[in-house]
Amino acid sequence: MQKKQTISTVDLSTYLTLTAFNQESDHRIILQINNEIVWEKTLQKNVTHSLKIFNNFPFQKTKPNTLMITWDGDQDCENKFLKIFKLIINDQHIAPHSVIIDPVENQYIKMLKTTEKGRIEYKEKLLYPGHQHGWYGDYKFCFSVDRRHSGRFALGIRDELIYSDVKQAILSKKKAKRI
Repeated sequence: MQKKQTISTVDLSTYLTLTAFNQESDHRIILQINNEIVWEKTLQKNVTHSLKIFNNFPFQKTKPNTLMITWDGDQDCENKFLKIFKLIINDQHIAPHSVIIDPVENQYIKMLKTTEKGRIEYKEKLLYPGHQHGWYGDYKFCFSVDRRHSGRFALGIRDELIYSDVKQAILSKKKAKRI
């Protein structure tokens, strides 16, 4: 008889700030944690929306976690953006530039991929995204809670480590500074 493995979870305060704009159509932001929708909002066209999401969400302690922002809209246009300013989980900062982007392949991206220069530009934007984005798609942050080694490494970005005990996070940062 197989023993059913239980997944240990912990509720952690999560704070996310972002800004979104689309000049020509309504658009949506969906926030998922480990493939479960925890927040969503439809945004009006031609309005800059500053969003602050603050809530306690459950995260897994025995498996890697993903926090994914899905941005899409009724129609694509050139004058749109998503800016991810801050992601803080349990008082620990995850750098916005550590995001892994999976863009919706629109006409512009298809055109970029037709030339060597365009493919390089596309790859650079995926590998070094900064905090401002112009493509609809999925924006994923990967991290572990209380696990020292996750073993995951994607696109040169290691999973972040979040401690459920903030005191442990402070001690870890002090140790890292001494090394």
